[in-house]
Amino acid sequence: MRTVRRAAIAVVLAVIAVAGWMHFRPSPPPDRPLPPASAPVADVAKAYLDAAVRQYCAFTEALTVGRTLAWCTSPTMTAYRNIEQPVLLSKEQAGRDEQCVSFEMTSTESSDGSLTAGTRPWSLCFVDTPNGWRLNDQGFL
Repeated sequence: MRTVRRAAIAVVLAVIAVAGWMHFRPSPPPDRPLPPASAPVADVAKAYLDAAVRQYCAFTEALTVGRTLAWCTSPTMTAYRNIEQPVLLSKEQAGRDEQCVSFEMTSTESSDGSLTAGTRPWSLCFVDTPNGWRLNDQGFL
């Protein structure tokens, strides 16, 4: 009985260790070079969208800050079109100055059902950081 208990404890500890490693492991390096810090927001947005459609997850994660979704596999962006020129949202409008790029996107449904499959207007909002423009917010704007 004691051996069974020790084995069960060992399995539980192993599961906790693996789960902790999966949660806190460092992100892999981007799949391709990131845009330079001097790149205009329109170029960063285009690079982000291309990476999202191709499911270059490390790239989209590297270009995302805060708690917003880094596009990857759930949901998956399958296409985009009609990219508009960036629009400035002031600190009063967005909580901090952001440059937002609107477009039309097609995506799969998210695993939690919060986004249905289909085509819809969407916006990506970027903030200027020391490393260049980074995605800070997104959605129906």
